[in-house]
Amino acid sequence: MKIKSKLGNKVYLSIDFEDFSYDLKRRLGLKPNNQNNKKALWQSYEIINNFLELNHGGAKITFFCTGVLANKYPNLIKKISNDGHEIACHYNFHDSVRDEDLKEFEKNIVLAITALEKQSNNKVTGFRAPYFSIKTSDVNHFKIISKYFKYDASLNTNNQLEIESLERIINSNKFKLIPVVAEKPYLVFPYMKSGGSYLKLFHVHFAEKVISKNLIKKRVAQVYLHPYEVVSDLSFYLSWKEMSGLSFHKKLYWLIRQSQWHLIGNKSVMRKLENIFSKYEIGGKMNSI
Repeated sequence: MKIKSKLGNKVYLSIDFEDFSYDLKRRLGLKPNNQNNKKALWQSYEIINNFLELNHGGAKITFFCTGVLANKYPNLIKKISNDGHEIACHYNFHDSVRDEDLKEFEKNIVLAITALEKQSNNKVTGFRAPYFSIKTSDVNHFKIISKYFKYDASLNTNNQLEIESLERIINSNKFKLIPVVAEKPYLVFPYMKSGGSYLKLFHVHFAEKVISKNLIKKRVAQVYLHPYEVVSDLSFYLSWKEMSGLSFHKKLYWLIRQSQWHLIGNKSVMRKLENIFSKYEIGGKMNSI
């Protein structure tokens, strides 16, 4: 029996679709491989799409993709779009947007949109900043976002007054903010989001509690994931050899650190998704909100 709240029972599943190995190498100052994760990315997409096709009537969802991914793997972006899913923007590179000045930020927005629209053959109307790296105080960044997109799903805040204030400053009825709102699943626990590492590392009941609280408070409930979280074969792992050029201690740190993303809890992700969507309806593409 599906659970209903004051906002119904819709939960929006979205994928932050990025090339982990490429992004980590770039972050560490290493030269990324041109086709490092092609097979792993295709495999991840097929797992997600098959889950939707076989178990949920072919529901369509949103994939927030980086511009560099569209340039590296154009056929993958075309496939996702041709299958009926929404291609949205996850910036050009997987960088923290708050660390870039406004001129560079807008330049990368345009680059990403150009690449994504070319390969998807569809208008890109949604944006999510990598790492949720933007706050309601970044007004000028949001003015740029609202210039190019119809909605933003970057914010991680439950402060409704801040959201409403930002919407008034932007002053556009054609643009909407759809934050990923963290909640305390239980009184003694910290604020948690219903996706990513939170979904992997904790029992599914925690995610369901966050979802339920969001729906009761008439917010858009969301579950977000990354391609490397739906596989557990280490296909996205950056190996010791690939980190050549880093110090011994840095290589050791990142070899261990990657376990959070590629190993711990990964085998449970699809099962947890099935559990959630046996109780809630998949909301569809975020541009339909």
